[in-house]
Amino acid sequence: MSEGQAIGEREVLVRLASEAGLDADEVRAVLASDRYASEVRAEEDAARRLGIQGVPFFIFAGKYAVSGAQPADVMLRVLEQAWTSLPEPVLADGAICGPDGCA
Repeated sequence: MSEGQAIGEREVLVRLASEAGLDADEVRAVLASDRYASEVRAEEDAARRLGIQGVPFFIFAGKYAVSGAQPADVMLRVLEQAWTSLPEPVLADGAICGPDGCA
């Protein structure tokens, strides 16, 4: 259960998804099918390869991981390390952004 809600119940998931902006009928259709089963299995396999055994588990920049609930300073350190390891992307308007902002 999450925040007192039984997230294992289909209609609870439908309601929460609707509150998040998803179409309730589409959510019901997905939950009643295996439409995304292969994607879910691929994510599960990737998690196993990374050694994930519990939640929460966060992966940053595809190579930095934090397991369990951690203090804010730990999360900030990992985010900063991940951010500095990324190449500087070029945005559509030509601006380049990096750890120190956009130019």
